[in-house]
Amino acid sequence: MKQDFAFFDKHEQHVNRLVAKICCWGVLTGPAMMLAVYFHIFPGADYLPLIIFTGFVVLVVGAQHCFLRLHPYSKSAKYVCLISLEMVVCYLATRENLCLFISYLMVPAVSCLYYDKKFTGIISLICYIAMM
Repeated sequence: MKQDFAFFDKHEQHVNRLVAKICCWGVLTGPAMMLAVYFHIFPGADYLPLIIFTGFVVLVVGAQHCFLRLHPYSKSAKYVCLISLEMVVCYLATRENLCLFISYLMVPAVSCLYYDKKFTGIISLICYIAMM
């Protein structure tokens, strides 16, 4: 029975590291959207919110990295990672002329990587409230 719990704990740590890597790649979304504004894919969008977004993503990724280094076996690490990711998505979705509302689906989809149906339900509820 203890082996089952050890598997889930080890898997949770692995998924936390995977989510942190996904967020590290997310740093590139700000510059990519700036290129999209430059090529008029997002007409009317300004560069300032995207620069703020990029800085916010860098702060969130740095905070996640520090939290996972200091508390690698913490059960709350998954909540910290996904809620901070949802804050980034909410900031991006509230900016004018970007229309990236499909990005609200990203956090509940990432929460499905964990083998916890209750956790996915809680994250989906938090994401729905944040969307409202």
